[in-house]
Amino acid sequence: MKIELTKLLLILIFSVLLIASCTLEGYSKTAPIVVKAPAEIRTAAYTEAERYIDMDYEYGGQDFPAKGIDCSGLIVNVYYTSVKGTEYRLLFTDSNVHDLFTKYTENILAPDHGDLVFMGEENSNEITHVAILNKIENGTVYFIDSTYNEQYRLNGVSYRSYSSGNSKIKSYGRMLLEKY
Repeated sequence: MKIELTKLLLILIFSVLLIASCTLEGYSKTAPIVVKAPAEIRTAAYTEAERYIDMDYEYGGQDFPAKGIDCSGLIVNVYYTSVKGTEYRLLFTDSNVHDLFTKYTENILAPDHGDLVFMGEENSNEITHVAILNKIENGTVYFIDSTYNEQYRLNGVSYRSYSSGNSKIKSYGRMLLEKY
């Protein structure tokens, strides 16, 4: 009886190990780590954003090609496309400006090409808008964003700029990614 119980226990252990090894086949056995987006991903994201130039603004829009896209949809799409086929993945499948700022980026003091520019109204600290940075040069911040402002005849994705001291610019962030 004792031998049969030992055999049964060994068969059970072997079966569990066999099933576990089959389940893990083809998958990385190490957990992904969270890293700041490297330069090549940020550059690819900016290049991808240029494909959207002249697309109309649509609140909540994020499909490409589509009739319109909003600021956070633009950022989600360009980074999603930029990590395809790489060892990186987004931490999200969809996001809004607030979550991009608070959950999915790291605040940085020295932004670079492809980083994010977080903006809001001049007399507020609230983050309400996001853009992708081209460069900061001679006191001017150059970026691509999607916005609608009838007064300034803005509708959609375009190249824009602000003075680096403009109070609409609240912060800069670097996208966080999972690395496998």
